[in-house]
Amino acid sequence: PVAWTTGTERTTTSVTIKGTTNNAATSDSSPIDQYFADSITPSEGSLGSAVATNADLGITGLTPGTEYTIDLKSSITACGGVESTASTAQTLCTEPLPPAEITDTERTVNSLTLKGSTSPATTSDSSPIDTYSVDSISPGGGTLPGAATAYNADLAITGLTPGTEYTVNVISSITACSGVDSTTSTAHTLCTVPLPPVAWTTGTERTTTSVTIKGTTNNAATSDSSPIDQYFADSITPSEGSLGSAVATNADLGITGLTPGTEYTIDLKSSITACGGVESTASTAQTLCTEPLPPAEITDTERTVNSLTLKGSTSPATTSDSSPIDTYSVDSISPGGGTLPGAATAYNADLAITGLTPGTEYTVNVISSITACSGVDSTTSTAHTLCTVPLPPDALGTTDQSTTEIILAGAVDNAVTSDSSPIDHFFVDSISPDEGTDDGPVDFNANLTLSGLTPGTEYVINIKSNISACGGVQSSTSTAMTLCTDPDAVVFDNITLADYSHENITVSWTQSGSFDDFDISIDPADDTAETGVTATTKTWVGLSEGTVYEITVVTNANACSNSASIRLKTKWFIDIAQGRSITMILPETLDTSADVPIHTIFPDGATVNKTSYWIEYENEPGYFGVRNASATPWEGEIYMVGGSDIDFETSGSKNPLRVVVGATDIEPRIVDYFNLTIHIFNVNDEIPRFLNLPNNATVDENDAGGTVIFTLSATDLDDNSTISPISFRLGNGHGNFELVSTAAGAPGAIVDADYSSPNWTADVVTVADPDIDYETVDKYELLIEVSDNQTANATTVTATLTVWVNDRFDLAPNITNLENEFYPDPVVLVIAEDEVPPVFIYNASAENEEEDVLVFGITSAVDNAGNDITSNFTINSTNGEVYIDAGVSLNYEKIPAPHIYTIIINVTNINNSSMTSTGTLTVNITDEPERPLFSANSPQGNFFVLDEFEVEWAANTAVNDELHSSSSPGAINLDVTDDDAPGYSSDPTHTELITYHLIDTPMSYLFALSPACQIPQTLDSSGSTTTANCSLEFNETVVMDMDDSSLLAMPEFDLIVRATDQDNLTDDMILHFRIRNLNDEYPVWQDLPYQVNVFENTVRDTPIFQVSAIDPDFQDTDHTPDVTYTITSLDHGEGVNQTQIYFRIEEDTGLVYVYYPFNREQVGNWMNITIQVEDSATIDDDTTLTNETILYVYVVDENDQRPFLDQSMFSVEVATDADSGTRLAQFTAAETAGTDLENTPASTIGFELIASKVYFDIGESTGVVTKRGVNLTIGEIYAVFVQAFDYGDTVNRSPLGVVRVDPFLRGENTVDLILDLPLASVTTNVQDNLKSALDDLFATEEWHFGVDRVQDESAGNTTRVTVYAISNRDETQDNLVHEKLFLTCHVLADALQKNARQDPVDPLLRGAFTPFSITQVYAECTDPEQRVSEKTPFWESLTGRVLMVVIAAGGGTLTLLVLASILASMWSGACSRTPDVTPQPDEIYRAEKQQSDLERPETAESVQSVESRRRFEEPERRSKVRGVTKAQPTYDNPSLF
Repeated sequence: PVAWTTGTERTTTSVTIKGTTNNAATSDSSPIDQYFADSITPSEGSLGSAVATNADLGITGLTPGTEYTIDLKSSITACGGVESTASTAQTLCTEPLPPAEITDTERTVNSLTLKGSTSPATTSDSSPIDTYSVDSISPGGGTLPGAATAYNADLAITGLTPGTEYTVNVISSITACSGVDSTTSTAHTLCTVPLPPVAWTTGTERTTTSVTIKGTTNNAATSDSSPIDQYFADSITPSEGSLGSAVATNADLGITGLTPGTEYTIDLKSSITACGGVESTASTAQTLCTEPLPPAEITDTERTVNSLTLKGSTSPATTSDSSPIDTYSVDSISPGGGTLPGAATAYNADLAITGLTPGTEYTVNVISSITACSGVDSTTSTAHTLCTVPLPPDALGTTDQSTTEIILAGAVDNAVTSDSSPIDHFFVDSISPDEGTDDGPVDFNANLTLSGLTPGTEYVINIKSNISACGGVQSSTSTAMTLCTDPDAVVFDNITLADYSHENITVSWTQSGSFDDFDISIDPADDTAETGVTATTKTWVGLSEGTVYEITVVTNANACSNSASIRLKTKWFIDIAQGRSITMILPETLDTSADVPIHTIFPDGATVNKTSYWIEYENEPGYFGVRNASATPWEGEIYMVGGSDIDFETSGSKNPLRVVVGATDIEPRIVDYFNLTIHIFNVNDEIPRFLNLPNNATVDENDAGGTVIFTLSATDLDDNSTISPISFRLGNGHGNFELVSTAAGAPGAIVDADYSSPNWTADVVTVADPDIDYETVDKYELLIEVSDNQTANATTVTATLTVWVNDRFDLAPNITNLENEFYPDPVVLVIAEDEVPPVFIYNASAENEEEDVLVFGITSAVDNAGNDITSNFTINSTNGEVYIDAGVSLNYEKIPAPHIYTIIINVTNINNSSMTSTGTLTVNITDEPERPLFSANSPQGNFFVLDEFEVEWAANTAVNDELHSSSSPGAINLDVTDDDAPGYSSDPTHTELITYHLIDTPMSYLFALSPACQIPQTLDSSGSTTTANCSLEFNETVVMDMDDSSLLAMPEFDLIVRATDQDNLTDDMILHFRIRNLNDEYPVWQDLPYQVNVFENTVRDTPIFQVSAIDPDFQDTDHTPDVTYTITSLDHGEGVNQTQIYFRIEEDTGLVYVYYPFNREQVGNWMNITIQVEDSATIDDDTTLTNETILYVYVVDENDQRPFLDQSMFSVEVATDADSGTRLAQFTAAETAGTDLENTPASTIGFELIASKVYFDIGESTGVVTKRGVNLTIGEIYAVFVQAFDYGDTVNRSPLGVVRVDPFLRGENTVDLILDLPLASVTTNVQDNLKSALDDLFATEEWHFGVDRVQDESAGNTTRVTVYAISNRDETQDNLVHEKLFLTCHVLADALQKNARQDPVDPLLRGAFTPFSITQVYAECTDPEQRVSEKTPFWESLTGRVLMVVIAAGGGTLTLLVLASILASMWSGACSRTPDVTPQPDEIYRAEKQQSDLERPETAESVQSVESRRRFEEPERRSKVRGVTKAQPTYDNPSLF
């Protein structure tokens, strides 16, 4: 056919030649019917078969990208089909595969390069290609490489967008067939390198240890706006901190672990996530600074009255963590005011704040800065508490003083300085002269008392102020005050009443201490008072008669003074002429301890006679006496009797005293009377006394002014009719107390009282607006003075009254952290509704200055609708902790909008319920997704019972159908509520979908929810529960077998159905299942088969084996054991079924013991023990199941049987020079019936010679007795003793056998026979058969034949056999002697010749061997005529020594040779000893005798008894329990066991 290349198609593994519609497809258009591919080069693929010219010819199985030459031939169908002889070659190519993926690539920000290979580029199946090219790129853009490129050249794509993922499709080409491209391409996912991100410093944040670059909302964050996905910190200088990982461009990039106040250069790179992540090769440097820490506290400070200075440091200022700062500045000051320093100051410069108020505490907040990053300040500051120096107090107000004290009065407000700046206290800084003590410092409004001073002294007192803040700051200057103490008052020590007229009084006094002068006055005044008097006496004249005068002396010292007063009365006088009487005044202080002359009576006229006197009358008898004073004139002296009481205050009616003195002269007796009236003068001689002053009194703090604290009561026994009444004085009222008289008059004034009631009173009261505060001063020491106010001899008494201040708890508590009048900011708590009460929500706190005990309570709590919900909350009355009570539902959906609780909390002074404060706490309940809850209608916690089932349940079988009890629920109803449902939620658009599924538990795979359970349930708008009436089903191929641990791990298990709402919150319903345990599993034997080897004769109660079975049923009882064992039958080799004769079994352990010893020869080689195991019932099932197995016991044979010779006596003849090995006889032996086990050492029999070993030998295994090479002596009879033995552990030997050997001379009685057999064929069997045949041939002659020798004849084709014959007739003489007649050679030859003529061959054909014939007979007789009958006295030599005994035993004959001459003590060795030399006759006899003794029945029985005991006593011969067995014998045929 012609080639039609335009009509071809190709794939990677085929080419197709398209058929033509014109069947004249040859070069001359001659028609053809078909065309076909005759061959293809290279030769491969499937050429297909011939097709019609209009059909396509496809060649498959080709190699991609390969050029092929196809030889096309045509054919016609006529003439049986004729093919063209020539062919048309057509060149076609298969399509190449696309190139294999190119992994060696390079990228830049705008180009991608696929690197060429140094080896031929290949495809995925290693088919070669010539060139490769980029077919397309997605997304578009960029400049693709031009024409196809050789495989070792690079493909570079340029002009791309940075940071973009591209799919580059690469195709391959071959140059053959004018170039063929692959129709498919290999896609390469490549990415250009992204540009680094631009810096966006305005979007940064900093802390002291971190910097944060804020993400940008525009992810085109590069210089050309090419997109990036992430950015990250590639490096940081200085190198420290944690750079974190890459973040999205709109996320913040935080770098932590940095040093405060440090400038950092951060290199930022970008990345895209495509292509496994591509990072920018370049980076953008961004300079950022961390915030500095505030400076460390500056302790070096200075202060003045109006400025504060923080001193600079000579070393770099540092922060609390020693990180450096550049500058520092004052950020703020509180309270405000003053002039702050300007710009930030270098660390070594001072910060001065001026224009401040003296004595004020300021909080100065100092911040730090660094100059980097255009200056960065610390956002926090270091607070310094500093105080300005206070001003000293102004000169204090009203002062008071006494002789030893000076009292400085405090101010009524604390602005007591020159500029009204406040102070807290004042105190005495110094005093000159330096003496005394003071009680300072005291509050600014309190009095300060200096005591211990010198009376009448001027002092310069320097006063300073202080404030309590800043640890106490004093004023730097002081205020000087010049004050003085009162001088001591004068003491009237001399009142002259004598030599007075009616108008004269003289007074004198003494003065202690320093003073300047005196001021003296008298009242009523007689003249102007005198001042500046320095004398200490004074006389007044011209006074009025009988008048009381008050004389006052004032002592002056410096600017202070002190006064004293005394009252005196001028005397009055009545003339005698007016009644012979006189009135006079005596002071009550007149010393009457002895007689005191009172008055002298002068007689009227010139009396020369003696005058005598007597007391005529006295109103107070015994007070007076009279006597002559002198002889001339006869004066009479009236005196007061010593001891008379003239106290004015107690004289009462006796005052005045009256006495009448009678006088008479001697002659003429003239009687006259003299009347004397004496008035007792009241003198200030009594000291005032307090009547009721206690040690303590009390006052309530904040009592109103005028409150009576205490009523003073005092008395003075001096008569107040002439003496001034007493007065009271408050020495130190501390500004809060004063004295008020209970009668008219000012505080401290004299209060008149009746003489009869000489008591005076005054009230101690509080002043108006007193400042009595328990917390400031809790007690006062009041100095109370009482004085009698006399000008002379005045007395004053002092006492101390301690006034304790009662705490009235007068300060209301101050709530410090709740909304109230002092703290107007609301306190709002946000509590999520899913908090589970009881829950602590807040801790209210309060205080008062008194530090009183406070009690917290809740006044009210309401929701937004005004509902009282006080009971929902509790508060700890002691510490103010507020709780939401247990049981309270914080259901957001049930709380009226806006879901707020308002709680009013009160705090009360525990000692004063009126002292209370309240605060408001607002609780905002926030909405949280509510989890669904299974309702009570769901079978939560119900118990289901199933029967275990070993058969697979069909899929979708309802569990309910298989429940054991009908009381279980018929269906599992999934009733669920959710507070987020529309009926509950405040969001009316909220819907709630509930889905259900089974939680994976160990048994959940066996179950499934029915399809009805798997449809999401929508809670309706009313919030009603959703019900899915679904059932629990068994999964496919479920086997509920409790006995299969792989299927059921436990008899009780739980299934958990979980309800999940759309917030992914869940609630679980637990269904409890119990599988009813049936006893449905038969017990199973373990480790089968059971077999054990046990020695015969094993003693009783020897354990031989332990069987074991388990009960596959799940054990839910406490039965012990779970299985029990019994032996049901026993079968053994002898066919006897004896269950409990030989073995027993422990029912709980399975241990099998020998119950009765047994003998292998009796029971056979094996015993089969059938053992039954029975399981126990379960809790749910009381049936039991059994199973049987067989324990195979193989009886191990012990060597307990002795062999016996089958024939014990032989008599043979042999040539004296017979060859070594000439066979004489063959012993055979066997054990008695029930022999030891065959093919074991115990049953294997050997033979040994007891004597005659020099001449004879025996085959140990064959029992064949042969002659050794030593010639025998003619005429001697040889006895060869043979014994059989076995090979058991203990060797057993047979009774002795014997071979009688009669030697003869060769040639005299032998005949040679030539057999037509080669020597090798003349075996022992052939020889025996020959002898037997000869015996038969000569049976009538009673001959017995033997073979002497066998030798080769005629080069191996025939054999010469030498035979001899003896008479088979025995003549017995007394059963003791046998003799044999030996035939001569002639007799033998004649007999042979004779019988050979009859039929020499046929009798020799018997036997399983090659037939043979006697071809010749040779006889070499030296004396043919000799007929010698030779008697050999064989037994004769044993006469008297050999006893033949025949014993009937078991139907057979047992012949024993008893050797009787061997001592009994040697018998045990005789049986096992094999003599090395022929025994002497005596020895033979002894041996035979002892052997005979052993074989007697009674002897054998005793030996058996001994043997039995030995077996019981030898534990090493016992069989052991399985696993502890003795070494067993090995046998040639182990298959028997």
